[in-house]
Amino acid sequence: MPINPAELLMVWSGDHDNDSAERWLRERIAHYLSRALPIG
Repeated sequence: MPINPAELLMVWSGDHDNDSAERWLRERIAHYLSRALPIG
């Protein structure tokens, strides 16, 4: 699933972390980034 960087930043900078759907999305994004970027 291609991720739009603008959408990514919009979600990532949001502070509504009490939403389970957003937490799930953040986990998906973090997983995607860990595979797409050479971190660590």
